[in-house]
Amino acid sequence: MILVRLPVLAQNHIKIENYTLGEKELAIFPFDQSQKISVGKIDGDGNLMFDWLEFDESKYDTKGNVINDGGVFNNSCDEIEVKEGSLDGVKTMHAGYIYLWNGDRPAGVVIPATSQESNNSVFKENGKNNVTGSYWSWVYASADAKYIATCKKSNKIFGLDEPVLATKSINLDLKEGWNLIRFETNEVFTDEGGYTYPVSMNIITVDGYSDDIKWFLNKF
Repeated sequence: MILVRLPVLAQNHIKIENYTLGEKELAIFPFDQSQKISVGKIDGDGNLMFDWLEFDESKYDTKGNVINDGGVFNNSCDEIEVKEGSLDGVKTMHAGYIYLWNGDRPAGVVIPATSQESNNSVFKENGKNNVTGSYWSWVYASADAKYIATCKKSNKIFGLDEPVLATKSINLDLKEGWNLIRFETNEVFTDEGGYTYPVSMNIITVDGYSDDIKWFLNKF
């Protein structure tokens, strides 16, 4: 049985403004659309009430989406410099989108981010056109782990002779269960076609919802 890490709520209100869709369940589908995990609800006024219950991996067909050795954080690195700790043997799983679930189908996706542009980069453009700013997501860890590392990746950009180096600073204090993670982009590179790529990023565990979080609803 996996115990949950419950974040401290720093915000007085966790709310989607001008919300009109009525009370809905909040759910995630980290494996496939047939395996729903309920994580709370939203009321008719748009107030979000998360309830990250216990997660028992044995009850789900994970289809390889629970990844050993911290793959959620290290799966896009050419070079990793570990400064402290280790993720060896720790299973990690990204919760993915938080869906507003309407009985048998989704009504939308909730994304916490610092701006509409950051929300759009995550949801509408699937991270293909990056902007400076942050978004938050939840990651499951099978055990406590501290991990501080620098990840480097060389990105080949069309029209450039030399690759563009992207650096990702990782500072994690994971607890067994669900953890709230801030994904922050500090700097981007813009190519000749106007597409942007992250070149400086931070990934850190946080203990609650900070005041710069805005809650965006992406309706279906």
